[in-house]
Amino acid sequence: MKSMNACDRIRFRLAYPVASILVASLALASACSSPYPPPPETLRHAVTDTLHGVEFIDRYRWLEDQDAPATRTWIDAQNAYAEEVIGQSPLRTELRERLRALMDDDDFGWPSRHGDHEYFWLRRAGTDLPVIYRRPAADSASPIDADDDYEAVIDPHEMSPDHTTRVATQSFSPDDKYVIYSVRDGGQDEVEIRVRDLEASQDLPDKLPNGLYSSISWNQDGSGFYYSARSRETGARIRFHRLGTEVSDDEELFGAGYGPDKFVGMSQLDGGRYFLYEIWHGWTRIEVHVQDVANDGQVVTIAGADLDARFYPQFHDGELYMRTNLDAPNNRIVAVDLDRPERENWRDVISESDDVLQGFTFIDDRLYVTYLHDVSTEIKIFEPDGTAAGEVDVPKFHTASMWSAGEDRAYLNLTSFTQPSITYRVDLETGEREVWREREVDFDAEGIEVRQLWYTSKDGTRVPMFVMHRVGLELTGDHPTWLYGYGGFIAALTPRFDPMVAAWVERGGVYAMANLRGGSEFGERWHRAGMLGDKQNVFDDFIAAAEYLIEAGYTNPKKLAIRGFTETNNLPALHEYGNAAIPEQFEFLSRYSPYQRVKDGTKYPAVILTSGDLDTRVPPLQARKMTARLQAATKSGLPVILRYDPKGGHAANRGRPFSKAVDDNAAELAFVVQQVFEVK
Repeated sequence: MKSMNACDRIRFRLAYPVASILVASLALASACSSPYPPPPETLRHAVTDTLHGVEFIDRYRWLEDQDAPATRTWIDAQNAYAEEVIGQSPLRTELRERLRALMDDDDFGWPSRHGDHEYFWLRRAGTDLPVIYRRPAADSASPIDADDDYEAVIDPHEMSPDHTTRVATQSFSPDDKYVIYSVRDGGQDEVEIRVRDLEASQDLPDKLPNGLYSSISWNQDGSGFYYSARSRETGARIRFHRLGTEVSDDEELFGAGYGPDKFVGMSQLDGGRYFLYEIWHGWTRIEVHVQDVANDGQVVTIAGADLDARFYPQFHDGELYMRTNLDAPNNRIVAVDLDRPERENWRDVISESDDVLQGFTFIDDRLYVTYLHDVSTEIKIFEPDGTAAGEVDVPKFHTASMWSAGEDRAYLNLTSFTQPSITYRVDLETGEREVWREREVDFDAEGIEVRQLWYTSKDGTRVPMFVMHRVGLELTGDHPTWLYGYGGFIAALTPRFDPMVAAWVERGGVYAMANLRGGSEFGERWHRAGMLGDKQNVFDDFIAAAEYLIEAGYTNPKKLAIRGFTETNNLPALHEYGNAAIPEQFEFLSRYSPYQRVKDGTKYPAVILTSGDLDTRVPPLQARKMTARLQAATKSGLPVILRYDPKGGHAANRGRPFSKAVDDNAAELAFVVQQVFEVK
């Protein structure tokens, strides 16, 4: 490693493990002193807990009470302090305008046909929220044109004056007369479920109260609908609601006995003959059960809790095809006859390979299978019996997906670090492509270079990392560099266009994305090497990525910013992180728990945390307490700030209207640019 002074060394060793596991996004930089104002004073009141014989002192327990007047006063003071630190500078204004140019294009969801219409969501450039529209089904071959005067079905702009309410369609009735849709307030995971009469353009009295819902689908005669309702206290249950009746009378069909750390879903197969039930045990195990309801059959297990593997089913031509990592860490595909679902009757369709099988879809009675090869997408084609039938050309360092566009045609979507989303209509006979939709983004990829590097982590594991910068960059060791990582929940970080990254690289910065263990980039072994007792590998991989960027001459500790996300205090996530109530899991959790690892008197880097009241997945109390703890502990003179949005949360782009998303991104990017571009 290149030489660092004592101040840099202390921060470099301590900042990265802490930053990797904070609940909010982070940006860090190193400097020994800075003329920033001191943060607001925070009351300290010690509360002592003892867990497994170990004593913990928490001086900020009072900040857990979100609605207490003292907490609200503290939040207001922190938001004011963050504004004072970032400032309304020309830099912030410039970044806001640049991000708006990169982000504010017409955007829409894929249209789906129901009856005589196609329905889709569309956010027109210059507006805050997506609106649900429809057009005559006869227009289905033509792309969505935001200049057209489509018929608005549901417009959320009218639902809240601050434009923080979003809507999404969930299921259309068999006769296409009704649509079930969700209404989300801010960034919370919970939604309200409503039913709209599409002919009368008004809602029915039937309504599910604000809650956690999934697997919503109409029954076959349109008299009601099925849904999964999850309680954070008792778990998820599959229920049926009959139109015109009280929700309290809804019949419970499945899910009894599964606790709040499980997800339970249901789908209907073969015209409603079968019900398929899925039970997610966190992100490592999925049970699959089937019920022949047309013949009053009992629930039969296809893949039970005894199988330590995941199963992702799709129904096609009378069989259930499942992608699974059972006996195949890189995944394989098997087919199941639902009349003989026992494991000994499963049919092998596509075997495991050296690349990770990410997903599959049926197009024109063939399987189009998506693979990850060194974190880039490849698409291969197979006959239903597994015979190879060619592949689809996908450029290197791209993320791709494909789906049916009707007989002999398909859609292919591509994106990369330098390519905003573009969709082609593909002739399956000739392979010819025509642009069907292209994001009109003001970004010139000429002169931008993307490379994939491999570095060695602490235990000798080779880890890939994408690096993006201007062509001809000289490795002088002083370039502002932004390092991002995730490492968990089988989430693979693949190349995608990000407006904030584009703006960063345009300014001359280097962007690096490390594919840490815990994701699915290299199959289940890679995932499990970054969870529970092996979670430290994720942090080691991230630290090694930072060290590599310094040693290779891209940057130095004063010019390096990091950003990451995590999830805690969410019961299903305990399968991934571990549960401190279990002694052996407490042991490894206590070794890296960020709040408990903060040390008084340490010269911490600059830190920005973001959260909000409506983050019901990762309690915002984490960000509040961590802010207070770091502000009290750091002796670097660099700011620790919290940007806290009362309507902010995990879902729906954190519950922000488009205009606020631009403002928030500009503020966060301005903070990072101030710390690493302007430091000497």
